[in-house]
Formats: sequence, C-alpha cells, structure tokens
Amino acid sequence: MAPCCFIGGWLIEKFGRRQTLRTLGIPFFIGWIIIIFSTNFTQMIIGRFINGCSIGLLNPSMSVFISESSSPKLRGMFLALLSFSFALGIFVSHLIGTWVSWQGTAIISAFLPMASVIILAFVPESPVWLLSKGKIDDGIKAFYWLRGYGENAKDELKAMIEKFKSTEPSTGVWRNDLKKYNTPKFFKPLIITITFYLTCHYSGVHTITFYSVDIIEKAVGGGIDRYVAMLTIDALRVITTLITFLTSKNCPRRTLCILSGSLTAASMIDDKTIKVSMSSRKITEATKS
Repeated sequence: MAPCCFIGGWLIEKFGRRQTLRTLGIPFFIGWIIIIFSTNFTQMIIGRFINGCSIGLLNPSMSVFISESSSPKLRGMFLALLSFSFALGIFVSHLIGTWVSWQGTAIISAFLPMASVIILAFVPESPVWLLSKGKIDDGIKAFYWLRGYGENAKDELKAMIEKFKSTEPSTGVWRNDLKKYNTPKFFKPLIITITFYLTCHYSGVHTITFYSVDIIEKAVGGGIDRYVAMLTIDALRVITTLITFLTSKNCPRRTLCILSGSLTAASMIDDKTIKVSMSSRKITEATKS
C-alpha cells in the first residue's frame, strides 16, 4: 500500500485527479470479486493485495482532489471529513459483517466502488489540474461549477490563473526539476506530514481496527460480547471524528493534533499499567499458592 501512494501521486499529476479516482474503481471491484469467489487462502490474499494497492493509490488522489475543489475556508473541514468517512465505513462494514457472512459483506462492498465511478461521471475535473495543464477554459468552467460565481471565488480564480501563467514550465530534465523540491517550503511540510502519519499509524489504529475482536476476547475473556464491544469502539471512533469535523473550522489544527496525540498516549500508558498490574497480581497469587 505504501509504495502505491507514491505511484498515486504520479498518476494524479499525469492523468488528473478525477480520472484517477474513476479508474481506481475497477481494481477495487476486481479485488472484491476475487474475494467473493475465493476458495482458498491464496486467492483471498490476492484479492486483499489488489484492494490494498487500490487504497494506496486512492489516498493521495482523494485528498488532493478535495483540497483543490473546495473553498479555502472550508478545506480543513472537508479534509477532516475524510477521517469521518473512514471511521463510518469501518463501522458500517463491521456492523454488516456481524450479522452477514463474509461473502455477503464482500458482495455489498464490491458495489460501492462502482457507485463512486458513476457519481464521479457527473463531477468535473480539478480546476487546479486543468489550469496547470494549460486548459484555461475547462479550468474556469470546472471552478465555477464547484465554487459558484461569488466575488471571493472570482478573486481566487483570477489569482490562480495569474499564478499558473507566471509559473515556469518544466524543463524536461529531471535533475533540474528536482531542484524545486530542495526548498524548505517543500521538505518541511513533507517531514512534518510523514512524522505525523508514522506516529499516528504506529499507535496501533489499524491493529485495533482489524483485530479488535481477538484483542477484546484475550483481554476481557468471556465476560463481554466481543462483537458488541467492537461496534462500541467503532461508534466512538465515528463520534470523535465527527466532533473533529465540526470543530476543525474554528479550532486550530495544531491544538487538535496535540489533544489527539496526548489522549492516545494516555490511553496506551493506562493500558500498559493495567497489564503490569494484572501480571503482578498473577505472580502474587502464584507465589501464595
């Protein structure tokens, strides 16, 4: 999935954000079809591998398309909506999978990528990408379709057109083109973003998502319905991402990141404390016996 993120960046620059997103619906669908008809572990892994590659290609395409198509005042909210969408999708898939077989869940999931392909047929390409490719008229039409004809929108469009007209074209020599990336305005945000996502994913967010049933069963035992507990965790994730979405417009992003990281660290420390306490209790009981 990670290498595909780099490939996805090249695809959206070469073929456009909207076209890349529409095309990705096909491998998504193929991956789910393989899973539906799989009869052994190898076929299941092949289907998951295709879906994983598709997700890696999807992540940069989706984020860039939303950021370039939305108003600067609402851009933060729309990008925060991505996390809410992921959380809601996980909750719905787990909810369906609790009462429906895994084949049935895969069948339902297979139709969602094709639905996005149909919906994107009625949405224009990113105006930023169109303008960057010299398609000024198409870029103007797409911009007004997405943003309307307000005065602020017109001023932003005018500034965008002037920016792309003054931008130096690519020299065609990759060594010369790489020089523009050796600047603080490029590598500083890159380092911050990579560090943030590494620490975020290393905290175990995906581990909890995919193995929550097994983790709950081993941690609690038979004292609680592990599927209800899984759905409760998913519901809490949906609620917190929704709160982030609603507050991201007025609350500083840095404050939200610090708060999220602090709460995550506190929960992991508390979890470790509980494990140490339980181990000490077992050792004490074993010593007494």
